[in-house]
Amino acid sequence: MTNKRCLLFSFLIIIVLFCVSCHNGDQALKERAAQLCQYIPDHELKPEAKDFMTEDLYDVLSAAFNTESLVPYDNEWLYTIVTGNGGTLPKYTVLSANKTDDTHAVAEISVEQIWEDSTSAGGEAQIHKMNMDFVGEEWLIADFDDIKQQCIAYIRQFRKEKEVVSAIEKYIEDSIGAFYSPADVCIPCPIIVAIESTDSTDVRFYGDFWVYNYNIVGDSLEIVSGGSYPGCMHVGVSDDEMRVIRFDRVADGSGFLPTAKSIFGKYFDDFQRVQSNEELKEEYRLKSVRDFVGL
Repeated sequence: MTNKRCLLFSFLIIIVLFCVSCHNGDQALKERAAQLCQYIPDHELKPEAKDFMTEDLYDVLSAAFNTESLVPYDNEWLYTIVTGNGGTLPKYTVLSANKTDDTHAVAEISVEQIWEDSTSAGGEAQIHKMNMDFVGEEWLIADFDDIKQQCIAYIRQFRKEKEVVSAIEKYIEDSIGAFYSPADVCIPCPIIVAIESTDSTDVRFYGDFWVYNYNIVGDSLEIVSGGSYPGCMHVGVSDDEMRVIRFDRVADGSGFLPTAKSIFGKYFDDFQRVQSNEELKEEYRLKSVRDFVGL
């Protein structure tokens, strides 16, 4: 009887120690998750975040953050992953952190919006999921709300659309720039408002399409001529090459407003925002020059 009691007592001790060990392990994982939360890429991808993410996640995020959106503000989602544009800061609380196997874990994160003075900004806390991988000797962020796949899709779509934009730039240079006063170089500057695609035979680019002709003066470029051609360019494959197959152009003078509304349709308000934003247009012009000279 005494031996049975000893065995039972030993068994209970083992169970208690096991539970304590599991608790300590879960607590350590939660603490690590809380530390990793500080490197979730909200509004920016911190350079030091590289040491707290898996290599593939950081590389994908870095590529996405360095990919310039073809449509103004189309990539805002990347900069507002957890806080949006309201000027708030995220307050992270790790609700749980559990291993799925020896090298993978999932943490459930509650994010509350607070002001800079740490007071609540109101609204309900949002629940997010952070995946963690055990690499080397520590846990790292492997994903956050499937952001990795979103970034991969965004980069893939950008590269596809960039190829089409090259056809638009060639059309602007050959078919529009040639009608202006001759100059040393012609630099197209399309400002895309929206993109629609039924299939590869007709990709529709709505935008304000600018052309600038420059003379090279020393190490500078001086504008000689140029102008704006808003409308919708239809791009498709012709003779095995991507080309602009039709350009629905907004009319000049009194016909401007009615044709703009007709061509842009549901994108008319977006077009007006772009067209009236002088700072944005200058930003795009300077970018086109930087791209031309390879800066």
